[in-house]
Amino acid sequence: MEEPRQLTVPEAAERLGLTDQQVYRRISRGDLAATTILARNPQFRLAEDEVERYKAAGLAISPTRPNPSWVTTTEAARRTGMSQAEIRRMCNAGELASRRGPSATGAYKIHVDSLRRFTE
Repeated sequence: MEEPRQLTVPEAAERLGLTDQQVYRRISRGDLAATTILARNPQFRLAEDEVERYKAAGLAISPTRPNPSWVTTTEAARRTGMSQAEIRRMCNAGELASRRGPSATGAYKIHVDSLRRFTE
């Protein structure tokens, strides 16, 4: 049986759409299985099929990269033709699936599925 191709951390990061550091974190948490190559500075190798499985499971979403499932109040208003104030009111009332950001402004992110009834 042929050995699966082994990827370096930068190669895995590129396939997953993550930074190298994010891949290292996932390895250290045990989210991604990796083999350690003993050297002066330890290096990791990840099985190609493990990386593809992780990606297919949707686990490679990076918080630093845009997630198309969530949009800002500005974008939600543009898509629905409503005002941003109306979108925020609906978020506060629980009429839209939303979450507040960690920033000082606490800006809303609205899930696109909850906007569908207003855009169809």
